[in-house]
Amino acid sequence: TELSMVFHYEIESLSHRDVVRAFAVMQVVVPALDLETWRRLTATEAQRRQWATAKDARGYIRGIFRMTPVKHPLLGDLLDVPVFASISLIDESGVSREIIAFARRWAEREGCRMIHIWSSAPASIHVLEQPQSVPDVGFGMIYSVE
Repeated sequence: TELSMVFHYEIESLSHRDVVRAFAVMQVVVPALDLETWRRLTATEAQRRQWATAKDARGYIRGIFRMTPVKHPLLGDLLDVPVFASISLIDESGVSREIIAFARRWAEREGCRMIHIWSSAPASIHVLEQPQSVPDVGFGMIYSVE
């Protein structure tokens, strides 16, 4: 569409300087999340690398997602995406499209054949603190990386 040509989003791992700004988006996605827990979830560079943001040309965060490579007993190497949120009044599909493209590249780099995007963010903060070693893929969408 014309909008996708006008808008461009920088997708990158969550940086230390964007942790607080990303929290504003995460509060909408996971209302039970508090700032102290969010800071704990993003305290180290390794933890922040599991998260990525989509920023518009002005630097506003328009999307956030979490990616965790896991081994699934049936699907093999899988990129699990329990949080996937795009926030844009006029180009939500463009943000989502670029997030999915980034996740595909990330999955390829991690050797994952599939991507599992949850249909809704985890209701419990515990899931964010202790990711499932084998995610329940009975809900959400599964994309082939190939």
